[in-house]
Amino acid sequence: MKKLAIIGATGSVGETLVETALQRDDIMLTLLSRDTTGIKAKDPRRERIITGDVFDKVVLDKVLIGQDVVVVAVDKNITAIAEAVVATMKRVKTTRLIFVASMGIYAESKTGATEVREKAPRQAYLDAMEIVENADLDFTILRPGLIDDEDENYQMIKDVDPASGRQVLRNSIAGVVMEIMAEPQDYRNEIIGIGCIE
Repeated sequence: MKKLAIIGATGSVGETLVETALQRDDIMLTLLSRDTTGIKAKDPRRERIITGDVFDKVVLDKVLIGQDVVVVAVDKNITAIAEAVVATMKRVKTTRLIFVASMGIYAESKTGATEVREKAPRQAYLDAMEIVENADLDFTILRPGLIDDEDENYQMIKDVDPASGRQVLRNSIAGVVMEIMAEPQDYRNEIIGIGCIE
């Protein structure tokens, strides 16, 4: 059984990731939430829900220790959360991190995705990504375009090149995470743009 921790499990990307992971029978989830009313276990045998603050070292140790993969999918306080998660992962010797950032942080002009979500300013994403890249962990940074729920195909673009499409299906992000769960060496220490195929 592979172990996946999700920081930001109550967000739209986190919820989709939980649903996608539960469709497989080989993943055990650990979900952190400040307010457990936002999370209801669909499969209590495979979901461990921990109530607490991401900035509480005791709580974060409990969430991250022994995990195969950690996903951070938040859009508030992302720099401070990146610092806390990276420090804890190094302390508990958990090494595989997937950090969901955003398209637009490099001011790409070809995609139309030049505006980063308002909740997390461009500089906050850049600062958080720098923390992740310099952490000496096995990281993958995902940079989706504007997130949507419509069905569409997606493509992945390595490094900072912009993707061709503006919107990205939440399931596409979850799909990439599942690929990495299956093959943890895939996309290791890479920044990956995700955009729809037009």
